[in-house]
Amino acid sequence: MSPRVSNKNHFRLFELIARGYQWFFNSQYRDYKQLLDEFGKKLDIPSEAHVLDIGCGTGAFGKAFQEFGHDVYGIDVSKKMVKMAKRNHLQASQANILEGLSFPNDSFDIVIAANVVHGLGQEDRFKIYRESARISKKKVLFHDYNSTRNPGVSFIEWIEGGDYFNFIKTVPDEFSTVFRDVQVIDIGKGYSSWYLCSV
Repeated sequence: MSPRVSNKNHFRLFELIARGYQWFFNSQYRDYKQLLDEFGKKLDIPSEAHVLDIGCGTGAFGKAFQEFGHDVYGIDVSKKMVKMAKRNHLQASQANILEGLSFPNDSFDIVIAANVVHGLGQEDRFKIYRESARISKKKVLFHDYNSTRNPGVSFIEWIEGGDYFNFIKTVPDEFSTVFRDVQVIDIGKGYSSWYLCSV
């Protein structure tokens, strides 16, 4: 197991950067929309799927799914991020998946998370995997880093103090310990991939 990462400091950081993160919303939204246009059929979900966006931030990933006709709900531990997501017209509320969610089993057609799990310690990542598997009927999609190192990303992640450096050593194998099947989709971003996990 990797060392325990301080979630308190991690969550506090995202409260602090929420307003600045909004500056990147439009470019993130365009990028995610383009990825869904190119790779969305691989997700194999209904045309009007019920989607939960974990760690939705300002809402760019969830908003891209909305653009394709899906019913999206976002959660984030940061009140300020939720506020930004709502401003960007995403239904969202504050919730901490590490404490468990109130949704019944099989509530969503797909659960999604963009650049969330790499920042948490391995024990907490596994909590997210298990809870995502519980509330998803079929699929869980993680948009996150792969093992390809990038100096800029490495520097930012070092400042954030998350578990990025351990995560990229174990991805995608650690997904396989919770999910029935894991498809790694090369999205042409170099140091990021899609991990499409079957429940």
